[in-house]
Amino acid sequence: MQKGMTSIGKMVMQAALATVLIVTGLLVFAGGRGSEVSQAINQLLGKSTGLKEIVLYILAVVDIAAGVLLILDFFHIDALDQIDDLALLVVMIAWCVFILIVDVFPLFQGRFHFLPWLGQLAQHVLVLSTMIVVKAKI
Repeated sequence: MQKGMTSIGKMVMQAALATVLIVTGLLVFAGGRGSEVSQAINQLLGKSTGLKEIVLYILAVVDIAAGVLLILDFFHIDALDQIDDLALLVVMIAWCVFILIVDVFPLFQGRFHFLPWLGQLAQHVLVLSTMIVVKAKI
């Protein structure tokens, strides 16, 4: 594959990832308490309502910030490179925890149907792999 096509593909992946992160964060502020992220936090933290809200809003802000930084990365602002990398690393770690809670833990609890589970896992891993490719700055 030509280098130009790889660059275009990476740009499309980065734009899509930025959109996913920004929309995910905005949905929390729009009252999306039923989202997958909210459900994962509920499973992780149990009944401590105040702590769940704080963690949910912090993750939403980090998602939005990382998405905006990915968009700003198109303008090659050198001062934002380290902040961009750090924000994306935080989101990647949170996404790995999210995959464990939403996709792996149900396996051991017997609460899953194979095909829907496999489709959901593939989507979550696709987002994670996009983060890895974008962070690699290929």
